[in-house]
Amino acid sequence: GVIGDSGFGEEITNALVARMAQQNLDLVLHTGDLMYRGDEEGDPPLSYALKHFLPFQPLYSHMPVYGALGNHDLDQPTRWNGEPFYYTAFPGFVDPALGEVEAQPGRGWYAFTYGSTQFLILNSQVFHGAPGRTEQTAWLSARLADPRFSATLAVLHVPPFTNGRYADDGRA
Repeated sequence: GVIGDSGFGEEITNALVARMAQQNLDLVLHTGDLMYRGDEEGDPPLSYALKHFLPFQPLYSHMPVYGALGNHDLDQPTRWNGEPFYYTAFPGFVDPALGEVEAQPGRGWYAFTYGSTQFLILNSQVFHGAPGRTEQTAWLSARLADPRFSATLAVLHVPPFTNGRYADDGRA
């Protein structure tokens, strides 16, 4: 399943998550903006609890949910202890298939595998001024050259091609 821009804590998110939980999904990809207005409930940990983890509990209790970093996940109101709370909420993990740590706080990009497919969760904000563009590009090149996978799927918040209201976002 795929979902994104769910960080407002709206009822429509709860309904969509409930619908997704009824499906026979193996995993869920979140395309970013897990949190908007991270200080609205008092502080980012409480906002994440109420606007992300509680609504997504029906999914988290049955399958992995992999989140990409969105531009609003970096906003000042989401900062806690000097960094976006996203990095505290998702501190990293070891992919058993790869045997290596694939997510590191402060980086915003990582990989995981499912069968013979690798999923590359990218930080699209590096194309809009966030640090790490050179490092992510080198990492991406190495991942794409890895012959162990029959397929690769890239997941990022700002797509390379867009239309409509934010048509210029993909230009970066």
